[in-house]
Amino acid sequence: MSQSLQGARNAVQHLATLAKTHGEAVEAYCSEQLHFTHTSELRSHLSTSIEANSIKLALGTLQSVENTAWTLQPENQEHVQFLKSAELVDTSNLRRLTQIYGHVAALNFKKNILERLAALDRAINADILEMHKAWLVSKLQADRIPLEADANLVIGINTLLSETRPSYGWQPASGISNEEIQGVAVLFSQQFKEVHAMRSPQDVEGVTAAYERANSYNQKLQYMLPVLKERLHAVLQSQPLSKEEAATASKKMEGIAGTGLEQGEELFKFCQTVYADIGGKPEEVALDVGVGKALLNILGSKTKSSIDDQVKAVQCPEGDIVCYVRKYFATPARDLEYVTKEYLVRSHVILESTKKPKKYKLDKDVFGSSALDKKTDIRVEMATNKRLVALLGLRFRYYSRLAAEIEEYEKIVTNAFSLPFRRATSPWNHLQEQFDTAKANISNSASHEGIPQNFGKMLQISLRIQTWVLDDRLRLFNEPVDYPPNDAYSADLY
Repeated sequence: MSQSLQGARNAVQHLATLAKTHGEAVEAYCSEQLHFTHTSELRSHLSTSIEANSIKLALGTLQSVENTAWTLQPENQEHVQFLKSAELVDTSNLRRLTQIYGHVAALNFKKNILERLAALDRAINADILEMHKAWLVSKLQADRIPLEADANLVIGINTLLSETRPSYGWQPASGISNEEIQGVAVLFSQQFKEVHAMRSPQDVEGVTAAYERANSYNQKLQYMLPVLKERLHAVLQSQPLSKEEAATASKKMEGIAGTGLEQGEELFKFCQTVYADIGGKPEEVALDVGVGKALLNILGSKTKSSIDDQVKAVQCPEGDIVCYVRKYFATPARDLEYVTKEYLVRSHVILESTKKPKKYKLDKDVFGSSALDKKTDIRVEMATNKRLVALLGLRFRYYSRLAAEIEEYEKIVTNAFSLPFRRATSPWNHLQEQFDTAKANISNSASHEGIPQNFGKMLQISLRIQTWVLDDRLRLFNEPVDYPPNDAYSADLY
């Protein structure tokens, strides 16, 4: 018997040592391997795109994740400190043993939570990076398109005058030297490299730096091109275009405007893809060039009814992201689909307008063409709309990530209330009511601003409930220790 008792004591001491080692390993893993975003620092790097609502939403969620992580990690350190200081001098002190068990269980629980939060942090950071790229690339393009149109017009008319009119000594017929034309071409070439570079960085700072470099070329072009346009204007004022020259100039301007057709086709296909990705059916959208507000309202009502029908289906097929988003984000998903449909219809209207022939001539008081300007404005709108549609698609992806988390939190709450050992008290019921309210607020949110806040509430409530479940389990584990059986034969074992 004595040897058996000594073996039991040794085993208990070994378990205590293992608990300390395990606790230190878990704490080191959580602090060294699991990383969380410093939201305030990231926000400062997003100053060029922070106006995008999708980015604001993602940042708000990251803030909740960061706050939770910074709360859990110090708690892990407290558990480890207890395990380091816990001594089983008297191995019959089972109370201390159960305390060690409780701290190890809490560490494991918080490790799992931190791992899940770190994965969510990485995913949302990836979404923010894509949003930031989409915003800045399109913003740069919207600024670049008018400059590109002006540059192509300057180069085209310069070439025309060089071919049809004689130069006088060192003075070119257009008043613009080849070196100056080459300088414009070089700026666009260098800018193109920076635009390409904007798509490759894997961090927000790198994208912003590439954008600022690319945008610096826009600033140089904004200074150079008006000077060159003024020279051409002066030449044409003194000697207007002949009939033949005007016809050639018109064809050149038609070629410049023609780039809008390819851009329009690209935008239309892009809108179709995004609309399909978020659950819409592009083939069912009426694409009438004369579409009006009434038709859009009809389309919107169809979108509403189709989504509402799917929300009623509680069980979603595995992997059906659209179903999960509609289940937990009923109103936001409906609004997202409606707005994306509007952009799809508008992209088709724009595409059709780019196909209509125009007569181009240099008819402005300064050097330029009013017809070409209208085509250029349409191209700017296309670039802007592509940015907005891209962000809508990325917002849907953000919703899908939150939907997966909310589903997990919902399981935690539901399972906790079905546990046989849980003590039914009003605080538990109050937490469930708060959880259901936050869930309903997200589902019915007509304004996106409240989504991160309500998601944060659901996260905190699920953590609180899991902690209470852990405490109840530990309480059950401690009952035989705190209230040993009244047995004379076993009394000396306690």
